[in-house]
Formats: sequence, structure tokens, C-alpha cells
Amino acid sequence: NISNPKAWFDLEHNDGNSALYEVEMTSSQQTLVERQYDCLYDPIYSVTSARDHMRARLKVAAILKSFQRQPIFRNMFSDVRSHKAYDLIKIPDRYIPYSQGLEWKGLSQYNTFTEEVQCNKHLSVDGSRRSRYFETSTRPFNPYLSNEYMMAVAALRPASYELEEPFVNRSVQTMYRDSEAQTDPYSPPYTVKVGDVPEVLSLSTLTYGHGLPAGQKEVEMIERARERRKLEANLLDNSQLAGAKLLAYRKKMLDDAETQEWVRREKEIEELQAIRLQVLAQLLRTREENHQTMVRKRLDRLWKCREQQKQKKLQKIHFEYAQAIHKLLVDLELKRKPKKRDKISEYANPGSQAFAPLTRVGVFHDRGSERFVVRSHYLNTYSGLLQLESGIPESMLQQQTHVKPPSKFTRDGFLKRPYRWQAQLEALQKHLLATKHQEKLPPKPLRYLERIEKPLPRPPTPTVADYNEKAEQREIAVLELQRILRGRAVQTMMCESRMKRKDLIDELRSTHALLNDDRAEKRRQMILIRTNQTRFATLMHEEHMVHEVLTRMEAATLGEMLDFLSKELDRLIVERRLHAFAMLAKRERRMREAEESGRRQKEECRRRQEDEYFRQIVKVHQDTVDSYFRDIAEATMDSTADFHARNEYNAIGSRWVEEQRLSDKQRTAEEEASDLVYNFLIPEVCRRAYREKVKREERKYLHAAHRQIFGEAQDGELGESIRAYTHEREIYDRREVAIETEETSERPLEELQREGEEQDSEKYMW
Repeated sequence: NISNPKAWFDLEHNDGNSALYEVEMTSSQQTLVERQYDCLYDPIYSVTSARDHMRARLKVAAILKSFQRQPIFRNMFSDVRSHKAYDLIKIPDRYIPYSQGLEWKGLSQYNTFTEEVQCNKHLSVDGSRRSRYFETSTRPFNPYLSNEYMMAVAALRPASYELEEPFVNRSVQTMYRDSEAQTDPYSPPYTVKVGDVPEVLSLSTLTYGHGLPAGQKEVEMIERARERRKLEANLLDNSQLAGAKLLAYRKKMLDDAETQEWVRREKEIEELQAIRLQVLAQLLRTREENHQTMVRKRLDRLWKCREQQKQKKLQKIHFEYAQAIHKLLVDLELKRKPKKRDKISEYANPGSQAFAPLTRVGVFHDRGSERFVVRSHYLNTYSGLLQLESGIPESMLQQQTHVKPPSKFTRDGFLKRPYRWQAQLEALQKHLLATKHQEKLPPKPLRYLERIEKPLPRPPTPTVADYNEKAEQREIAVLELQRILRGRAVQTMMCESRMKRKDLIDELRSTHALLNDDRAEKRRQMILIRTNQTRFATLMHEEHMVHEVLTRMEAATLGEMLDFLSKELDRLIVERRLHAFAMLAKRERRMREAEESGRRQKEECRRRQEDEYFRQIVKVHQDTVDSYFRDIAEATMDSTADFHARNEYNAIGSRWVEEQRLSDKQRTAEEEASDLVYNFLIPEVCRRAYREKVKREERKYLHAAHRQIFGEAQDGELGESIRAYTHEREIYDRREVAIETEETSERPLEELQREGEEQDSEKYMW
């Protein structure tokens, strides 16, 4: 108990920290300042129950953050995004050291509630304790409480102690709207007074969604029911009329009501037929619109497809045309462009006209060349050549060319781009080589996986092919034959090349002869060779002209033939395409005819059904009218016959009464007694005798049926009760017959006639 309104408390916790608490006591509120871990560390911290303790722990857990910073040593002072100075790691769920228990300290106070701990010796296997008998128990919802704590609390809790209230209010948030969750309207119970028939109870057949809320049809039905009840009340209230007037009045009212009902029914049928015709017209109109829409869409789709194909073909034709024109222009430019003389290639080739010009050109370089022949000892003898060579300086024989090395830098002092790229490539090559030769670090071992060493596979069993001497000899022979063929091919190639260059070799021999004695012979050979060359060139020119003429003629013939074939191919392609279009059109026409025939059959079937429906309806109407007229005729005939019979009966009765009165005055007492006996007593005795006879005949069959049905029960109590009931029934029937006979004999004739008329009238009304 705190007496002063304001006090200060200095508490020291288990962790060595102390805190100063201020408690203010007022009449309206109480303020208590505490730390977030007081529920775990404070020895004097107290709560009302384990639920409040759990709420405080969850509040502490909600205050803590889920992540914390973990610095990286290498990038501790880095501000670059690519080299972060720290990482975010998740804080483990266990935010309290394991040395500190999480249990509620008020658990030990449960012993104060009861003097003796009641242990549940006989535990039930089903219900809330069922999960304890499984191998793996269900985890509790609260992850901070252990299973030992939950079991200890359940074992120590007394039977009479309840921590929770018997009823708990909960609110549920649904994902449906109120209109979707709306049920049928509530109908409260009701009581009806005796003799009171409310009009609302006549609508008990109508329910919500089936007649309620009431529409125009329901209102009309209620009005018709009111009129019908009003008509029935009028039929019962007209009690002042009697006889023929009452019958005529009731008949007229019934006829009017029936006529109105038939008129209403005919009007309803006409309205239904009109609505049905409108629906059919709307369906036909909708079907026709859908059909036209589908046809229009299909035509549009086909038109778009054809347009796309046309555009693609036109683009392809334009592209091919432009490509062909470009090729022709390039070929024409190449033909018109004059070729420059390549002097280097001419002088590099010893067989070119620079060294040996053709005689047909009119150039003879060796004409008068003997005048320029140098006769020198140094040139004609080998010793002279050696002496001449020894006199030539070494700089002339071995010429040295000094080439200035290219500079790697520009005028501004920057490294040129190719050399910069080369330096980068060299650095990359060195890095790759260093990485390749660098020792690979062993991978880190896995924490939770254990490597299973697989046994080394057995080496395959070596096999040695069988030695085949014939195959080896055949292979050696093939290799030898290939070597001979290759040598012969090289020899043949050399011979062909020598024969091909024979004229040039002879010309060189003739033009470069050194001996004076053979000059004349060489000259004759040179003239002969040049003559042969001229003749060969003339023949080649003629053959070339003939070949050109033949080629031109063949080209013209082949061009015409290819043009004709291409046109035929185009015609065949167009013909095939037209044939395909015709086949598609026929197929489409057949499909449309099939659809139209199916639609026509359905319409004919529907028309037959409609005709049959109409025929049946007309037949029902005709039968109803016939039966109505037949009933009217029968009722009219019955009423007319009854009316005439009643009139005749009344006349005969009145006349018979007068005659009877006159005869009674003239007859004696003995005649009246004999007449009564003959007319009443004897017929009644005959009727009773006949009834007894019929009952006796039926009784034996009834007894046989009873014996067959009941069996042994007939001799017991059930049989005795049946016999007693039969006997009592016979006595009752006899008594009723006797009473009826006495009443009939005592009642006057006028009362009997009046009762018969009332029975006949009631029978007619029903």
C-alpha cells in the first residue's frame, strides 16, 4: 500500500543496472514507469496471470528490430556503393540469453488456490489430450513457451479453477458483401383467433423469390381470389330466396363467373401467344444479325488475308526487280571500265609481253641484236666471271636497307590506339596465365552435408585384336599402290606442263643461243615457230568466232525455250491455284448446303411441333367447349325434368291427399289396419329378412378371411374382441333399423316430401 501520493523507488536489477522509478498516486489514474525487460529480470515484478506475462513478452519482442548491422573489416571506412561497409543480418528469435528462463514466476503461486493438488489419474485419450498420445505432439501457438511448461501447467491446474471465461466474443471479417449474404426475410410466429380467418394466410403458398415481393400477376391473383370469396359469400347469403328463384339466381351467378373466367383465360392465352411470337421474331432477327455479322467478318478476314498475300508478292517482285537491275548495272560498269596496266605483274611474269612480245603485234626486239652483243672475257668464261665478281664491292652484292622503326607515340605524347590495345591484351594474357598457373584453393567444407566417398570404378579389361596376316598384306599392297599412283600423277603433271610450255621453251632456246654456228638454225626454227604460232592464233580466232556464233544461237534458242517453259509453269501454277479455289468454293458450297439443309430440317421439325402444339391446344379448347355445352345441356335437361317431375309430383300428391282423405272418410278401421300392414309392415319384414340372409352369407366369408389373416390370434384376446365388436355391431344395426322404421311410420307425409326436396336441391347444388 502506497500512502503518499508521490514516491521514488531505486531498484537494482540482476544485470547490475539500477533505475529510478516515479510512482504518482492520484484519485483518477496511476502512472508506472518501467523498463522493457522488467517482466524477466525484475524479482518483484508481478502480473495477474500468465496471459498478462505473455502479453508483456510479446510487447518486448515487438519493440526489438528484426535486423542489425554487421561491419565488413576490409570495407569498414568505404563510402562506395559497390564496396559496402556493412551487411544487414537477421537477429535470431532468441533475444534473451538461455541462462534466463522465460517461464512465468507466478506459476508457483498456483498452490495457494487449493490445499491439495488434484492430479488427473484417469486421463481421456480423445478430446484436447489426444495429441499427447502421438509420437510427435502438436506445437503450441506460442513459440516462447516450451512443451514442459504447458504440460506442467495442465497437470497442476485444479479442476475447479478456470483461467478463461466460459463465453468469448469474437468478430469476423468476411470477404462477401451484405447483398450476397442476405437470406430470406424473417417471418415471426403468429396466432389466429377462433373463428377469424385473416386474408394474409391465403398467401402462405407465396415465398420470397417465388411470388414475393408481389408483382402485377400476384396482385391480379389476389383480386381474383377476393372476387371468388365474395361470390361464394353471395351464394350463401341469399337465403331469403327459395325454390326456383334461388336456383335460377345461383345458376346465373355461376354462369357469369365461369364466363368471366373463360374470357380471362382466353386473354391470357392470347397474351402468351403474342409474347411468344415476339420472342420468336426477336430470336430470328438475332440469328439473322449474327449470321450476317459472321459472314461479314469472314469476308473481311479473307479480304485482309488476300491483301496481305498480294502486298507480300508485290514487295518480293519489287525486291527481285531492284536486285536484278542492280546486278545488271554493276556488270555493265565492270565491262565499260577500262583496266589499268599492271606493270609489276607483267615484269614479274617471264612469259608476259614485256619480256616476249607477240610477233603479230609487229614488234621484233631481236632485230639487229647481234650488233649489240658484247664479247668480253669476263662474260664468256667462268674465270672471267669469278674475277669480275671479286672486283665488285660487297655493298653492291649485299644491299642493306635501314627502315626507321614506327613511333608508338603521337606528336602530343599520347600512346597510339593500336599499341594501347596491344598493351591491354598483353596485360590480360599475363593475368590469364597467372590465373591458370595459380594454385586453386580447396573449397570450403559443407556444414551440414557429409560427402559419401564412392568406390573407384574398375578399369576396363584390355582387349587385343586378333592378328590377321592377309589383312596386313592387303593393307601394305594398297599403300604401295597409292604411292605408285601419286608418283605417276606427279610425273604426268610435269609432262603436261612441259608440253604446254614447249613453245616458250623453244623460243627461249632460239632467242638466247650463245653459239655462233647455231644462229642460222635457230633463226629458221624461230621463223617456223612464229609461223606456227600465227597459224595457231588464226585457227583459234576462227574457232572462237564459230564458237561465239554457235553460243549466240544456242543462247537465243535456250532463252526462247526457257521463256516458254516459265510461261507454261506460271500458267500451270495459276491453273492449280484456280482449281484449288474452285475446290474450296465447292467445299464451302457443300458445307453451306449441308448447314442450310440441317437448318431447314430443324425448322420443319419445329414447325411440325408448333402445328401439333396448336392442334392439341385447339383440340383441348374444342373438347372443353363440348364438355361445357354437354354439361350445360345435361344440367338443363336434369333441371327441366326435375322441375316437371316436381310439379307433377306435387299435383299427384295434392290429388292423392284429397283422394286419401275421401277414402279415409269412407273406409272402416279394419280396412285401414289391413292397408297399413300390407303397405308398411310386410315390406319392412321382407327387407329385414333379405338383409339377414345377405349378412349370413357374407359372415362365413368374413370369418374365413379373419382366420386366414389373424391365424392363431383368433382364438386369443384379439379374436374375442373382434367377435364382441361384431355382435355389438349387429345389435346396433338392428336397433337403428327399428328406430328408423318407427320414425318413418310416425312422421307425416308433408315432412317426408319437404325433406326429399331439400336433399334433391342440395344434391343439385353440389
